[in-house]
Amino acid sequence: MFLLETFVWLQLFAAGGAFVLFPSRCRGCRCKGSFRKSIPALTASSLYGGDFAGLSAKFSPDGALIPVPEYLIPKDLLEWGEHPSCLEVIVSEAEVSSTEWSRQTISVLPAVGCGVDNLDTGKEESLLKVQALRITDDIVSFDVEHDADKKGRRAETIFSVSVGDEHRLRLILDISSSSETGFAIEPPITIALERKVSDISSGGAIADGGGLTGSRVTELLGPHLKVSTPFCNEKPLDLQTPGVKILNLPGNVTIACSEDPKESPWMLDVLHFNINEKGEAQQQVVRRSYHFEDDE
Repeated sequence: MFLLETFVWLQLFAAGGAFVLFPSRCRGCRCKGSFRKSIPALTASSLYGGDFAGLSAKFSPDGALIPVPEYLIPKDLLEWGEHPSCLEVIVSEAEVSSTEWSRQTISVLPAVGCGVDNLDTGKEESLLKVQALRITDDIVSFDVEHDADKKGRRAETIFSVSVGDEHRLRLILDISSSSETGFAIEPPITIALERKVSDISSGGAIADGGGLTGSRVTELLGPHLKVSTPFCNEKPLDLQTPGVKILNLPGNVTIACSEDPKESPWMLDVLHFNINEKGEAQQQVVRRSYHFEDDE
């Protein structure tokens, strides 16, 4: 078990400016500085809740893309040399209480031929027991403690994305802790780039009874997500800072954490670089500080 503190800040640069990860003046403090914000595409009130459609990709802790399992892909696609790198998803969310949120995730399986007119899907239902909730104008972050049979917790961060209409990026990290080995990010790391399609949750009913078509999914995704090269195949940023363990991922996402897994507090920064229409890069940052309880 471990304790958690979080805080959030934003910083705006001209595109191509210098970015700082784990600056020494911020380490262990509340990092009050002269930060300013650009206008987000989604505000916090709309970053969570309702229905979203998007693309979901998984990565290993070293940043390698984890392809969609072959058993989910039609043989024809594999024979043509096409192996999808991510899945299309439809996500429904609703607040059950101040500390519990429901989420239904429909994964749309790849299809060819007539299968596009009646898509196969998988459905996952979750009741999230939210902890350490932090909300700003364009970021929502929280942790979810795993069940007793799985040690550690899940850290989820949702960023507003300035692209097209209402879009968001969700980053999900599973974090384990052990007094022997310290803290670690466990596979897979999930990044989902999603577009809001409804303010009201459908409860994951959009595919009930079948009949979900490829054209309907394309309509839900919108023109910024239904592209030939999905975000997960884009080249990551190349950010490095001495003394900090850095993982750069597609979608303009960078994860920075303490090099020593046994360090207490163990610092975890989640960064997203949001490029607005003026070419300015907004650095959206959520810092988590984890402590072993017996250290307190």
